[in-house]
Amino acid sequence: LPEMVFAEIIPAMVAGSVDIMANNIAITPERAQLVAFSVPYMTGGDTLLVQASDTTDYRTLEDLRGLVVGTGRGTLFETILNRNPTMFGEIRLYDTQPQAVEAMIRGEVKAALVSSTSFPYRLAQGDFAGAMLAANWQMVQPSPYGIAVRMSETELLAGINASLSKLMGDGTVAAIFAKYGL
Repeated sequence: LPEMVFAEIIPAMVAGSVDIMANNIAITPERAQLVAFSVPYMTGGDTLLVQASDTTDYRTLEDLRGLVVGTGRGTLFETILNRNPTMFGEIRLYDTQPQAVEAMIRGEVKAALVSSTSFPYRLAQGDFAGAMLAANWQMVQPSPYGIAVRMSETELLAGINASLSKLMGDGTVAAIFAKYGL
């Protein structure tokens, strides 16, 4: 499947064209009104990526005051930035988080606020040459992550929860996370 625009996934699920969303979806009260979530399988949140040559010690959103920042449309990270939109020189939204990171590498934005779970791994794999993690970034909003299904899919959700409980209980989930540095 081609990469979907994150902001379109929940509407696609509600419409019936997506059955399960199982990739770094934060469980939020707003989303829980639209879809049903599994038990949380991990905690994630935000991290900041900047150009590898940037020596600024970014720790908090305040350190981004007046700067142009980017993130993926429809993400938790857009929500975080939009809480204080006048703090930033501009908030630029991209269809995907990788597009926000690529825009940062090109210099279109100063920093990209993205997933703390997938982007450290991707950088370790050699993706996004020219980008680095802001070493002292203090996560703004830790969030439980779960698997999402349509509200009507109660049997599917029960099966997902049973499987997750088994895999978390026997250490499989922890082993997978350890293998990939999560």
